[in-house]
Amino acid sequence: MQLEPVVGAAIEDRSLPAYGKPLLSGPYKAGDEEFSADYLFDKKKLSAVVLYMSDYEQAVRISAQLRAQYGRPEVDDLDIDPPTLCKTEKRIWRDSERGNLVTFRSQYCGAVTLRGTSQYIIYTPIVSSTKSGL
Repeated sequence: MQLEPVVGAAIEDRSLPAYGKPLLSGPYKAGDEEFSADYLFDKKKLSAVVLYMSDYEQAVRISAQLRAQYGRPEVDDLDIDPPTLCKTEKRIWRDSERGNLVTFRSQYCGAVTLRGTSQYIIYTPIVSSTKSGL
């Protein structure tokens, strides 16, 4: 794994206030799937890992794999916004074995919009977990 420091404006651009700031990034591979990953830190501790998917087709595969691995999600929200023709998905699982919350987020906007798409997974420790998480 080759990690690079995140510098300059990219730190703020890719920060997620609820999780922290990305200080390291790099490629990440799980099975046959490849991602780009940001490692977010808060108070000098690793607080989350964000895996960015390359396209909507990969998001569909990953969503199915997460369901197969973790079962039915605790949160399973789907929203289709007619004015923008965007489909937004949010699913959350508790991986109690490893002590992490696994959050899948996807926004797919059709070709008729200019908003584009974004797909990512966030791994964060379960706060009450006795396991170390991440």
